[in-house]
Amino acid sequence: MKRMTLLVMLLAGLFATSLATTTFEAQAQNAEWTLKYQCLNPKFINIEKVVTVPDPENPDLPKIEVRQEKYWYQVIYLKNPTEEKITVPFESLLLVDSVDTVEDPDSGDEIDVSNLMPAFKGEKPNYIVNEKTGNRLVIPGTAHKPVYDSVVHNKIIEDLRIKPIQTHKYKKCYNNGVIVTKPLEKYENHLDLVKPFEAEQVRQFLLVFKDLDPGFDRLVYRYSGLTNKYEFKTEEDKLTGKGSKRILRLTYTRPGDEYDTEDVNPEPADLFHITSPEWILEPIR
Repeated sequence: MKRMTLLVMLLAGLFATSLATTTFEAQAQNAEWTLKYQCLNPKFINIEKVVTVPDPENPDLPKIEVRQEKYWYQVIYLKNPTEEKITVPFESLLLVDSVDTVEDPDSGDEIDVSNLMPAFKGEKPNYIVNEKTGNRLVIPGTAHKPVYDSVVHNKIIEDLRIKPIQTHKYKKCYNNGVIVTKPLEKYENHLDLVKPFEAEQVRQFLLVFKDLDPGFDRLVYRYSGLTNKYEFKTEEDKLTGKGSKRILRLTYTRPGDEYDTEDVNPEPADLFHITSPEWILEPIR
């Protein structure tokens, strides 16, 4: 009987400890936090890739070609500022040649589209309707998601190690506090962001984009998941999850076609100009 009583007490103690640990972790995850971030200026790299293309003279056997492909990439650093493990719903999108307003040709009205998404590359355009005229106006620009190709990823890392980013670029980049002043050993990609951040962990990510319009003048990076602070108008909205999330938007512009010069890649920050870094609100979906 004593053994049974002791066993019951032991199980109860283990359950209480487990429950307390689970509750504590839930509280830590629900506590408000904002990641430390450090976003280096975008760069590009040309990579030779072997591809297969249709052969008109022999449809059953494709030809092999070596092509130069241009990839734009950005190195960012993220740090968990808390003393607990957290899951970060981070996502990055790149908008190319988006605009702040569009003009209705019939009324001359300027419609604000600065917080709206253009269509993704290769998809039908997105529209906004001018309520005064009923006209559907195209939202200019193209949206891009990060891509992952192991060959490209490794080539960029190899290039970064041969031509390391200068120390002052770490300090002059956009950040909410300098995290590092030199590269870390491991470069992760956007797919690794599903892995939780350990307490006070610093991680280095390589965000890669391709098929950008070579003549672009404006890049807008949108980063969501840097904070778990949401905005709700009412308590009911909070209970139903009907609110807004915060997105950091960094806009880079370049004058004319300066990126077509040969010396751009060694010093891209001299040609990039950050304008209007700001937090915007977007409905929770």
